[in-house]
Amino acid sequence: MPATDQAKRRKLVLFHWTMSSYFGWGVYGINLALHLAQDPDLLALSSGPFRFEDIALDPMRMALMRPILDASNRLRNDLLAAKSAMVHVQPTVLRSLSDRLLRESNLPWDIKGTNEIGVAFICDSTIDEAARMRARHYETIICGARWNAELLLANGITNVQTVIQGIDPTLFHPAPSSGLFKDRFVIFSGGKLELRKGQDLVVRAFRAFHQRHPDSLLVTAWHSPWSQLADLVSCLQGVAPVPKTEGGQCDVTSWLRACGLPVGSFIDLGAIPNAQMPPILREADVALFPNRCEPGTNLVAMECMACGVPVVVAANTGHAELIGDGISYPLRRQSPLVLNFGEMKGNPPMDTSAWGESDVEEMVETLEQIYTRRDEARAVGMAGSDMISQFTWKRQMGLLKDAILPMLA
Repeated sequence: MPATDQAKRRKLVLFHWTMSSYFGWGVYGINLALHLAQDPDLLALSSGPFRFEDIALDPMRMALMRPILDASNRLRNDLLAAKSAMVHVQPTVLRSLSDRLLRESNLPWDIKGTNEIGVAFICDSTIDEAARMRARHYETIICGARWNAELLLANGITNVQTVIQGIDPTLFHPAPSSGLFKDRFVIFSGGKLELRKGQDLVVRAFRAFHQRHPDSLLVTAWHSPWSQLADLVSCLQGVAPVPKTEGGQCDVTSWLRACGLPVGSFIDLGAIPNAQMPPILREADVALFPNRCEPGTNLVAMECMACGVPVVVAANTGHAELIGDGISYPLRRQSPLVLNFGEMKGNPPMDTSAWGESDVEEMVETLEQIYTRRDEARAVGMAGSDMISQFTWKRQMGLLKDAILPMLA
């Protein structure tokens, strides 16, 4: 078939969120667009705002992505020119959904497609009648982990499918480390600084572990565009309030010092694009994720596993996908989260009954086990890498295509 005929029969889908190399939804969008760029059936463009400087790809990938970025940028300009809060479009829309299946509201415009498909990452277990009504609006709802899908199904929402995120095996795979920190025991922690990710627990566990092992080094990648999410962390016991810079960003270095971590015991990486993470991860002896809730599978933890890094993960919510026979170190001592959201300024009540509070002592014990049994830990890391290597972006976006193609306008 001539290329022009093939292009004409491709169906267009618009994903209504932002592309970026600096946070999870953005990475999802880039890989969705990238892996459908040469697809014979589908073409995916972003209808959300993005900045070209936030798309950090190598020249080969950028050559493939550039037409997608340019077309998405033209679409953005058309939406701006419409000067309307809601723009009706012909293509099918993939829409990001948050708690209670509400539409993400941080975009400057909204669109309505001929058909709509939801992509849901939900932390709040509240699924009320209003959420069930919203669910009927979508041809199907794609969930990023079985936990989210089971939550919806248990509440009478049946138009649900599970497609988890992926990893890029050309970037995230086992390889030698640089040896820059060969005399240190490197503990990596990643994810935006917020209550849900449990960085306060990481600080408390590392503080205790470092007293036993001064050669330990905490490496953090906690920056995100949403520094306000760290405000709840300031309400927690055992850690200092999170200070902000003059620009309103989280001052992680000052926070860790205020929490009692000695100078030289940690490195704050700042904002790092996704493609630059693999050599950093390979320096780690372990990655620590005591996350209270993961609506998806935890993309950063998946990428650590892909690099062969042993991961310690809280045994709750979406992390279930990363727990199996000898592929990770699960934190089994999970207690209910006890928080009074009503006393936390600006935060509405939410159902956190499915969340888990990891035990700091178990975290320290697990780090001690890995510290003293390095060969065993490396074997766990390689087993985790073998398991996660099947979840490539190419495969997962292929599954997403199979799930949505019959429903496209």
